[in-house]
Amino acid sequence: MDGAGNTLALNVVARPSAVAFERSALESPAMHPYLTLAEAADLARISPKRLSALMAAGVLVEGQHFTRPRGLRPRFKRAAILAWLDASERETTVGAAPRRGRGRPRCKLDKSLL
Repeated sequence: MDGAGNTLALNVVARPSAVAFERSALESPAMHPYLTLAEAADLARISPKRLSALMAAGVLVEGQHFTRPRGLRPRFKRAAILAWLDASERETTVGAAPRRGRGRPRCKLDKSLL
């Protein structure tokens, strides 16, 4: 507030070019054909650790879903990850039986003891 009781307003203006660049980088489907582990995990909406586990389990196949360039960490093919997500989504929604509980099966109650 200044001496007359008026409030001073500060206008914070974001650089439109920087905001537009960030937005276009996120929305552009053909920005880069290859993704890092973190980018691919973000695209699949899973953790990077889970994505690494899928690689180790053989669900994601080297040469088909990802490649390991010399001196770099794995790079994932955007189109292959999107196709894998689409196929796994169709697999879980069509004819999938609901999962039952995990762990040991429940003991059956012997009704003759009652």
